[in-house]
Amino acid sequence: MKKLFSVIISLCVFFGLNLAASAQNKKVDKKDVAQLTKIYREFDEATKKLDIIVIEKYLDEGYTIESGKEILDKKQTLERVKVFYTAIKEVSEVASTIEKVTVAGGNYVLEVVSTTKGKLALADGRIVDFSTMSKSTDFWRKNKKGEWKEYRQIDRDTRMFIDGKEISLK
Repeated sequence: MKKLFSVIISLCVFFGLNLAASAQNKKVDKKDVAQLTKIYREFDEATKKLDIIVIEKYLDEGYTIESGKEILDKKQTLERVKVFYTAIKEVSEVASTIEKVTVAGGNYVLEVVSTTKGKLALADGRIVDFSTMSKSTDFWRKNKKGEWKEYRQIDRDTRMFIDGKEISLK
């Protein structure tokens, strides 16, 4: 009887672990990818209008962005975006492309490439052409209300060009 009980417990644990593993490594859902793609289109449109509210809407309260050795929280990130937006005079082009989507730990992991072009006011008053190109890994999940929230971003490479010349962001 003890052996039977041990076997039953072992089977329950085994099946429970398999069920948990399969839930953690679920396949990418096309509907979810379509929703996330729509959010990135919203980001692009918001950037053209220099509208930080759309960005803020999708950032989780515990959001962090890692860029090199620097880690910023949601508040710090939004402050930096505001400062950058005050220098921008015009955004002529914005495009975010999701290059790869995976699911890990029940969360969506996106490899994203973004470009922005426009006119920027420098500290000396000159208005110059600028462009940025960034590559990032973005981590998304749905909250308890079923809303998508980005909770982490890792900057893989960001480059900025002013009047065609790359400037150092470090």
